[in-house]
Amino acid sequence: YARLDDEPELFTVGESLARSLIVTPLQLRDKRLAPANVSEATSLTLNYNGNTFDVEKSGDRWKLLTPTREAADNVAIGDMLSEWNSARTSDFIDTGTQNLAKYGLNHPFLTASAYADGDEGRKIYAMRVGDVITTGVPTPMRYAMREGSPTVFSVSDALAKKLRPTLTSLRSKELFTLAADNIGRARFQMLRHDIPLSRGADAQWHFTDDPQTALDQTLIGRKIDTL
Repeated sequence: YARLDDEPELFTVGESLARSLIVTPLQLRDKRLAPANVSEATSLTLNYNGNTFDVEKSGDRWKLLTPTREAADNVAIGDMLSEWNSARTSDFIDTGTQNLAKYGLNHPFLTASAYADGDEGRKIYAMRVGDVITTGVPTPMRYAMREGSPTVFSVSDALAKKLRPTLTSLRSKELFTLAADNIGRARFQMLRHDIPLSRGADAQWHFTDDPQTALDQTLIGRKIDTL
């Protein structure tokens, strides 16, 4: 049975409608892990098993600061931040815990912190991830907690492992960081061939020792871009 507010008449509604309107406060909570856009972070700190990785964005490129100072893999870090940014929890487990050890959050599996403006800038989001949830979940999940909040929620084990990269996975895989448009000379040596190339004032590639011969600019451009 149902009745409109301030109306005396009773009427019937389907059971499915009634059930669809039943919600709990926890079900209404935002299930996004990160309340801000983590993918816009300009620096990131990851800690696990005594390892610390600090990366910072300079312009449109990422660089490692800890444990080594070198170029970082832009694609790997971009994928990591994108996955973290889009992740959602499947369950709020404890809304006011004071027992971090119960969930393995006193000695976490990892902690991850994203910042908007470098190491001294505004912290966008920080999260600690604890033990594996062993019951009641169809896929591997872990307990997690946002810094500054007593609520324990679940995160996928796959995301947790993504946020525990190795130094090798964070290092840049690029052989050269020089933009292809800035290369003016190139030399390809293979088998019995030695092919020196030069880019002229017309921005076209030529044989260095035979500038009159027309060359396939598209093919050469692809070869240079491959570097």
